[in-house]
Amino acid sequence: LQARAVDKNGEPLPWYTYPFINWIETKDLLSRSVLELGAGQSTLWWSKRCHRIVSLENDPAWYAEVRRLAPPNAAIHLVSTGLEEFDRAWLLLPAARRQAGL
Repeated sequence: LQARAVDKNGEPLPWYTYPFINWIETKDLLSRSVLELGAGQSTLWWSKRCHRIVSLENDPAWYAEVRRLAPPNAAIHLVSTGLEEFDRAWLLLPAARRQAGL
């Protein structure tokens, strides 16, 4: 990828809607862990907003790129298969939502 989603200050932005970004930024998630399917700008974004971000990525080249940029609280795991069917999908767990006050 040559173009990446960033805000006006050049900071990473996830591929979420702006209303969702604005809403989730009102939540205090600094003591929480986040699991995401697919690593990237969202991984870097979440790393500044939660205690730990765990990302599952299936593209070896992209995995290497994001891992190179990721801070210590980002755990990125290369998985061999299975994520294709979840491309850009959300997995919301009721228990996780309750714990985060969402």
